[in-house]
Amino acid sequence: MPWAPVWAVLFFFMILLMGLDSQFVGVEGFITAVVDLFPRQLRRKNRRELFILAVSVFSFAIGLFMVTKVSYIIFSRPGRYFIEKEQTKSFKKRPNSAGLLIFKSDLR
Repeated sequence: MPWAPVWAVLFFFMILLMGLDSQFVGVEGFITAVVDLFPRQLRRKNRRELFILAVSVFSFAIGLFMVTKVSYIIFSRPGRYFIEKEQTKSFKKRPNSAGLLIFKSDLR
């Protein structure tokens, strides 16, 4: 195939654009559904745009947490970080499912 590197770059650029398009469609579908649920609050001037900004920042933060060591703190070892140290000494070690947080009220 002539100019193989050019075709390779175009192919991966197409894959990037498809990923961006999928993200835009998902966010726009979510935004539209929420705006349709709360039309009085979100259809006033600039409220929809501020809501889109809030959803985008929240999604970015969640994505950033998932690719850094923060996800380990939140999902893998929550007992170590959410319970005070003196309570962890008397806390019996038990397996913890990913995504479950152990709060002080669980220790009683």
